[in-house]
Amino acid sequence: MNPTKAIRWIIVILLAIIVLLGVFISVKIKPKTIIKRDTIVVVKFDTIRIPKPIYIKEKVIDTLFVPIKDTIRVNDTLYIQLPKTQKYYSKDSLYQAWVSGYKPSLDSINIFQKVIEKTIINTITNKRRFGIGINAGYGIVLGEQVQLRPYLGIGVYYRLW
Repeated sequence: MNPTKAIRWIIVILLAIIVLLGVFISVKIKPKTIIKRDTIVVVKFDTIRIPKPIYIKEKVIDTLFVPIKDTIRVNDTLYIQLPKTQKYYSKDSLYQAWVSGYKPSLDSINIFQKVIEKTIINTITNKRRFGIGINAGYGIVLGEQVQLRPYLGIGVYYRLW
Protein backbone atom coordinates (compact mmCIF):
# COMPACT_ATOMS: atom_id res chain seq x y z
CA MET A 1 0.00 0.00 0.00
CA ASN A 2 1.20 3.48 -0.91
CA PRO A 3 2.25 5.64 2.13
CA THR A 4 0.33 8.67 0.83
CA LYS A 5 -2.86 6.63 0.54
CA ALA A 6 -2.38 5.37 4.12
CA ILE A 7 -1.91 8.94 5.37
CA ARG A 8 -5.08 9.98 3.49
CA TRP A 9 -7.09 7.18 5.10
CA ILE A 10 -5.71 7.98 8.54
CA ILE A 11 -6.70 11.64 8.10
CA VAL A 12 -10.20 10.69 6.86
CA ILE A 13 -10.71 8.30 9.80
CA LEU A 14 -9.46 10.91 12.30
CA LEU A 15 -11.81 13.53 10.84
CA ALA A 16 -14.73 11.07 11.03
CA ILE A 17 -13.91 10.31 14.68
CA ILE A 18 -13.70 14.04 15.49
CA VAL A 19 -17.08 14.72 13.83
CA LEU A 20 -18.74 11.81 15.67
CA LEU A 21 -17.29 12.93 19.01
CA GLY A 22 -18.54 16.46 18.35
CA VAL A 23 -22.05 15.20 17.64
CA PHE A 24 -22.18 13.05 20.80
CA ILE A 25 -20.75 15.81 23.01
CA SER A 26 -23.14 18.45 21.60
CA VAL A 27 -26.18 16.23 22.23
CA LYS A 28 -25.36 16.16 25.95
CA ILE A 29 -24.81 19.92 26.17
CA LYS A 30 -27.95 22.03 25.95
CA PRO A 31 -27.83 25.04 23.65
CA LYS A 32 -27.08 28.26 25.48
CA THR A 33 -30.07 30.47 26.11
CA ILE A 34 -29.58 34.18 26.49
CA ILE A 35 -32.28 36.03 28.44
CA LYS A 36 -32.39 39.81 28.20
CA ARG A 37 -34.71 41.65 30.59
CA ASP A 38 -36.03 45.14 30.18
CA THR A 39 -38.28 46.90 32.69
CA ILE A 40 -40.51 49.78 31.68
CA VAL A 41 -42.05 51.86 34.49
CA VAL A 42 -44.99 54.15 33.71
CA VAL A 43 -46.33 56.48 36.42
CA LYS A 44 -49.89 57.75 35.96
CA PHE A 45 -52.26 59.72 38.15
CA ASP A 46 -55.78 58.38 38.34
CA THR A 47 -58.11 61.29 39.15
CA ILE A 48 -61.34 60.57 41.00
CA ARG A 49 -63.84 63.44 41.16
CA ILE A 50 -66.68 63.29 43.68
CA PRO A 51 -69.02 66.21 42.88
CA LYS A 52 -71.45 66.09 45.86
CA PRO A 53 -70.05 64.09 48.78
CA ILE A 54 -72.48 63.14 51.54
CA TYR A 55 -71.37 63.62 55.13
CA ILE A 56 -71.33 60.71 57.54
CA LYS A 57 -71.26 62.44 60.94
CA GLU A 58 -71.97 65.96 62.21
CA LYS A 59 -71.23 67.33 65.69
CA VAL A 60 -71.28 70.75 67.37
CA ILE A 61 -67.81 71.58 68.59
CA ASP A 62 -68.20 75.20 69.73
CA THR A 63 -70.58 78.17 69.95
CA LEU A 64 -69.75 81.45 68.26
CA PHE A 65 -70.95 84.79 69.64
CA VAL A 66 -71.35 87.21 66.75
CA PRO A 67 -71.91 90.87 67.64
CA ILE A 68 -74.60 92.78 65.74
CA LYS A 69 -74.75 96.55 66.19
CA ASP A 70 -78.06 98.27 66.25
CA THR A 71 -78.47 101.19 63.86
CA ILE A 72 -81.06 103.05 65.96
CA ARG A 73 -79.12 103.29 69.21
CA VAL A 74 -75.40 103.84 69.01
CA ASN A 75 -74.28 101.90 72.05
CA ASP A 76 -76.61 98.92 71.69
CA THR A 77 -74.94 95.57 70.80
CA LEU A 78 -76.71 92.27 70.39
CA TYR A 79 -74.88 88.93 70.46
CA ILE A 80 -76.20 86.00 68.41
CA GLN A 81 -75.17 82.46 69.26
CA LEU A 82 -74.21 80.44 66.17
CA PRO A 83 -73.21 76.78 66.47
CA LYS A 84 -69.81 75.85 65.02
CA THR A 85 -70.17 72.34 63.61
CA GLN A 86 -67.79 69.83 62.12
CA LYS A 87 -68.83 67.46 59.33
CA TYR A 88 -66.97 64.27 58.51
CA TYR A 89 -66.97 62.93 54.94
CA SER A 90 -65.71 59.47 53.97
CA LYS A 91 -66.22 56.87 51.25
CA ASP A 92 -64.84 53.30 51.30
CA SER A 93 -61.45 54.43 52.67
CA LEU A 94 -60.96 56.31 49.41
CA TYR A 95 -60.89 59.68 51.14
CA GLN A 96 -61.52 61.39 54.50
CA ALA A 97 -62.41 65.04 54.88
CA TRP A 98 -63.38 67.22 57.86
CA VAL A 99 -65.06 70.59 57.34
CA SER A 100 -65.74 73.01 60.22
CA GLY A 101 -67.76 76.21 60.50
CA TYR A 102 -71.32 77.48 60.59
CA LYS A 103 -73.41 75.19 58.36
CA PRO A 104 -70.33 73.80 56.57
CA SER A 105 -70.55 71.77 53.39
CA LEU A 106 -68.03 70.23 51.06
CA ASP A 107 -68.86 71.14 47.47
CA SER A 108 -66.58 68.67 45.69
CA ILE A 109 -63.35 66.78 46.17
CA ASN A 110 -60.68 65.62 43.71
CA ILE A 111 -58.46 62.66 44.60
CA PHE A 112 -55.21 62.05 42.70
CA GLN A 113 -54.04 58.47 43.12
CA LYS A 114 -50.60 57.51 41.91
CA VAL A 115 -50.67 54.36 39.76
CA ILE A 116 -47.38 52.67 38.84
CA GLU A 117 -47.37 50.17 35.98
CA LYS A 118 -44.35 47.94 35.56
CA THR A 119 -43.83 46.00 32.36
CA ILE A 120 -41.08 43.39 32.28
CA ILE A 121 -40.03 42.22 28.83
CA ASN A 122 -38.06 38.97 28.56
CA THR A 123 -36.28 38.28 25.30
CA ILE A 124 -35.02 34.71 24.93
CA THR A 125 -32.55 33.79 22.21
CA ASN A 126 -30.82 30.47 21.59
CA LYS A 127 -27.39 30.26 20.05
CA ARG A 128 -27.38 28.28 16.86
CA ARG A 129 -25.06 25.32 16.43
CA PHE A 130 -24.78 25.32 12.64
CA GLY A 131 -23.77 28.32 10.60
CA ILE A 132 -22.10 29.67 7.52
CA GLY A 133 -19.12 31.94 7.84
CA ILE A 134 -15.78 33.09 6.53
CA ASN A 135 -12.99 30.70 7.42
CA ALA A 136 -9.26 31.25 7.37
CA GLY A 137 -6.40 29.02 8.38
CA TYR A 138 -4.41 26.03 7.21
CA GLY A 139 -5.96 23.06 5.54
CA ILE A 140 -4.87 19.69 4.26
CA VAL A 141 -4.87 19.40 0.48
CA LEU A 142 -5.53 15.83 -0.63
CA GLY A 143 -4.12 15.32 -4.07
CA GLU A 144 -1.17 13.45 -5.44
CA GLN A 145 0.80 14.80 -2.51
CA VAL A 146 -0.57 15.56 0.95
CA GLN A 147 0.20 19.21 1.70
CA LEU A 148 -0.65 21.82 4.29
CA ARG A 149 -1.65 25.08 2.64
CA PRO A 150 -3.26 28.34 3.76
CA TYR A 151 -6.99 28.47 3.29
CA LEU A 152 -9.38 31.44 2.98
CA GLY A 153 -12.99 30.98 1.98
CA ILE A 154 -16.61 30.50 2.91
CA GLY A 155 -17.49 27.39 4.83
CA VAL A 156 -20.11 25.64 6.91
CA TYR A 157 -19.31 25.21 10.60
CA TYR A 158 -20.72 23.37 13.58
CA ARG A 159 -20.22 24.98 16.99
CA LEU A 160 -19.17 22.46 19.66
CA TRP A 161 -19.32 24.74 22.74
